[in-house]
Amino acid sequence: MKILFFSTILLLILITNGIQAQDSVTFDDEKPLFKFQDEQLANPNKLLRYAALTGYREGVAPVRGQFNVNFKGYNDEKTETRRIYMYNLSIQDMLTHGLVKPNQVFLEVKDPSKYRYDPKQGTETEWLRKNGYCYELLLPLGVLKGMHTLDNEIRKIFNVTSGWEKRKVKTWILVRTSSTEKFKSSGGDPFIDQVKGTYRNVNIGIIGVNSPVPFLDETGYKKAANIDLGIDISTVTDVTILRKALQKYDLDVKEEIREKSMFVITENKK
Repeated sequence: MKILFFSTILLLILITNGIQAQDSVTFDDEKPLFKFQDEQLANPNKLLRYAALTGYREGVAPVRGQFNVNFKGYNDEKTETRRIYMYNLSIQDMLTHGLVKPNQVFLEVKDPSKYRYDPKQGTETEWLRKNGYCYELLLPLGVLKGMHTLDNEIRKIFNVTSGWEKRKVKTWILVRTSSTEKFKSSGGDPFIDQVKGTYRNVNIGIIGVNSPVPFLDETGYKKAANIDLGIDISTVTDVTILRKALQKYDLDVKEEIREKSMFVITENKK
């Protein structure tokens, strides 16, 4: 296993005796990346800590934690530490924790292809093998203050800043072209099949949740709607394709530059 980044403030005995890392064959994501010796586990000065970054790990699935974040954490009462870990994620997903839609992320970086997956780059697995990372952070209990500590550590590793800011971005705006309710719901349980573009008894703005660019619903329609696009909107790169799919409902999409709140990732100057 190649460790790309490793920072630590540990007991002297940990440094002098060395650290033994888990190998790929016996890897267990429920255990720390490093195997400590008994004297290290004693951690008498409560200084045991490290941050480690590795590349993609074959056969290891990303994890899901509380509130659907893409990392997990647990307290080790024996060593009095808290361990946070995430596996096989893009830089963008590491910074957003999987809680921000891709169309809400604004990249101010030299090479966006290293930060997030684009279907034009082949399969997602192939892309992750080159651009995915595994990360583990171990800190004394009480040091981790919410996600701010984790975020700061990840930003430091990749030399970036990140956070919510206003940006002027290309936006798709859903509008009506007539007052006829051709999309009015006939009732029933809400149902969504994004791949087929099928939406039943839902808010009309839902169709744009996974659009490739920011999406605004300016139809003013408050009732439930039924819409069959026949396309997966997340794969649409040409807005004319979406406009054609919406015509039968007397709906249209305008493309405008709007100022929106975006999760901005900016590379720092070296």
